Amino acid sequence: MASWALLVPIEPHVDVVFERWPDRICIVTVMALQAAKREMEKYSFAVTVEANDRTGQIMAVYLRFRKGKSAKTKERVEGSVFADYDRQGRLLGIEVLEPCPIGALERIVRQAAPRRFVRASIPGGMLAPA
Repeated sequence: MASWALLVPIEPHVDVVFERWPDRICIVTVMALQAAKREMEKYSFAVTVEANDRTGQIMAVYLRFRKGKSAKTKERVEGSVFADYDRQGRLLGIEVLEPCPIGALERIVRQAAPRRFVRASIPGGMLAPA
């Protein structure tokens, strides 16, 4: 029987449980999967693309990460990228009005799942060279 157990947060969504036995200290569980699953349940991904009816040229793209009411919009790239945040400061979505480098979008998004969503969803016509 363990003499003590300790839950240690290693990263924002990774917890490790250590147990001390008489002759050793063991890592018992890494709870990254459970934390990742809880994190994914917070998201509601969607993409909205607005295009010119005559030319088909993409005019704007909105990448939604969460449902919610926007309390604040911040201009993140001058005149071309805007980010919506809720009252708790959580990112709700990003609006892209002009082509921009993927790195500019990734700097707005901190978590891995939304970063993958950005890379997979942004139309090529809205990406500019870095």
